[in-house]
Amino acid sequence: MSKGRYTTIDTVIERVHEKWGFIIDETSALEQIFYVLGRIADPSTFETRFDETKIEDYRGLLPIDFYEMLAINDLNTVRALQSNEDLMSRFDETRESKGIDTAEFTYDIKDLYIYVGFEEGNIEFSYKAYPFDENGKPKIPFEAKALEACADYIALAHGRRLYMSDRLSERKFSRLEQEALFSTASFRNSTKMPSINEMESMKNRYLQILSNPDLHQINFKNKGYRYE
Repeated sequence: MSKGRYTTIDTVIERVHEKWGFIIDETSALEQIFYVLGRIADPSTFETRFDETKIEDYRGLLPIDFYEMLAINDLNTVRALQSNEDLMSRFDETRESKGIDTAEFTYDIKDLYIYVGFEEGNIEFSYKAYPFDENGKPKIPFEAKALEACADYIALAHGRRLYMSDRLSERKFSRLEQEALFSTASFRNSTKMPSINEMESMKNRYLQILSNPDLHQINFKNKGYRYE
């Protein structure tokens, strides 16, 4: 698939109307876009960004475009923090520390807050970010399968609301569901297929490790042993 090229949410809304006849408001479309991009989790969809945040009372606010943490350091000690899913169990309801020294340089993420093992400080981090345009709207990969998946997923969410309020027949809702399942799966599979240039890079990396890839064909005869 094409990488580095994006289109806007408006294009997706137009595709929903063109394909399904639904008139979708921008707020509903924006909500569903995050769901479908998160489910696909295509690495080329996200951007790598860097940021800092201030820690107060053991927590700091993450950027609104945050998707996944890549690396994180304490600015005071320049020490890397490690993920710790049990960190929250070390605090009571008022977040008063219970044994802070046991996991000082660890973190956990809940919603858009990062919780750490020290009360105050500053951290810097790199993270995967949802791409936004200059108007604060998410950018959609400019590729046919991506557009189709997003449009069908939004149409399915809209159709589900109509179905549950008895304004859409079961047969029509089933068609929406089938189309969404197919197009999102097609988009996901397309993201896993490397381009010719990426395959060339993969080949070169493997050849650096294995200088002769044809040893099985020559029965390992140049390696001092052979299989009968």
